[in-house]
Amino acid sequence: MTMALLGKWPKLVAAALIAGLASCTSSGKFYTHEPDDEFSLLNTLAFPLVLVGADLVYESIMGAVQEGQGGAEATALLRCVGAFCHQAAAWDWHPDENQYHCRITHGLEGGEVTDAEQCQHQPLQDNWE
Repeated sequence: MTMALLGKWPKLVAAALIAGLASCTSSGKFYTHEPDDEFSLLNTLAFPLVLVGADLVYESIMGAVQEGQGGAEATALLRCVGAFCHQAAAWDWHPDENQYHCRITHGLEGGEVTDAEQCQHQPLQDNWE
């Protein structure tokens, strides 16, 4: 359970911050049953919607960050399987474009297209599936 909570700490922090901003009184404070507190049904009902909205914003931001870090979705389907995969880059045949592209074979940028100069010493053969 602790590991599951640690994996979700950004969401928990966001929820705690929103809980401080969205409260159950019309004055923007937590309802304490004091005589001068005015309970707000609208703020009380809106609170779960604010949490869901914060979660959606968080997920979209994290998706954009992951997409910006090497296009994980585009390159996740690629696998270097050819004879030159042990090198820094290897050729990849694109039948739709009728041409070869040079791709990085390892690391965080693995699968991304790079300068053809990195593959120029290799024969033109498809190393990717």
